[in-house]
Amino acid sequence: MHSISRAFFFSLGTILFLVLGLFWIGLALDFSALENFIINLCYSRFIGYTIPQVLGAESSHTVVEQVFRLKIICTLVVALYGSLMLIISNVKVRKTKLLILYYSIVIPLLFALSYVWIKLIDDDHILLRSHKVELSQFTILSLVISVILILLSLKKEKSKLSESVKKIPTADELKIDLENSPLDLETSSVEAEKSASSIAESEGAEEPNSDTPKAVEKEKTEIEVESPQPDALPEAKEDSG
Repeated sequence: MHSISRAFFFSLGTILFLVLGLFWIGLALDFSALENFIINLCYSRFIGYTIPQVLGAESSHTVVEQVFRLKIICTLVVALYGSLMLIISNVKVRKTKLLILYYSIVIPLLFALSYVWIKLIDDDHILLRSHKVELSQFTILSLVISVILILLSLKKEKSKLSESVKKIPTADELKIDLENSPLDLETSSVEAEKSASSIAESEGAEEPNSDTPKAVEKEKTEIEVESPQPDALPEAKEDSG
């Protein structure tokens, strides 16, 4: 799983840097489609402001200056997120990886929302109804996404140890299992028979050893019978005299 996520984020970061390189190559080669896209983006409006004005440009700036501002901001954003994807691909802990990903979306989003509201308040900008709808949609969407990602970042993962621990069976369950397992009963009876036979063999091996004292006593009596009696000694002395 780690190798799959690592390959995904590494590929995503590499693609972002490739797109950035192609973007500047297209600008250097004067691709008309790319230039027209950037110019149209300069004239696009959001809550009554043009996109360069939302990004900090003044209304007195020329189109060339606004286009250059857009190029620099797009380059910084793509390079930043490309580097971030490469960093995430090298993180081994899944929780840390997700935290970096969540907050890399939440922090810029909340910063952009705060910046838009501060700009509206400072400029005392008059909003039309369509502008109010755009502002409310942007605010609600930003807050919902931020809250969801923050809740996901605070969510605790279930420990694998608690899942692996099984329920301890009760005495009744063990009794039922023993009654329903004839194989266990057969094996226990076979083991009992083997133990009884081994005990009988050990007792039979010990019986010859118990007869050994009797044999020793018998030998002693035979030796006493064969040995000369002490009364026969005086008679032999008288015969010699």
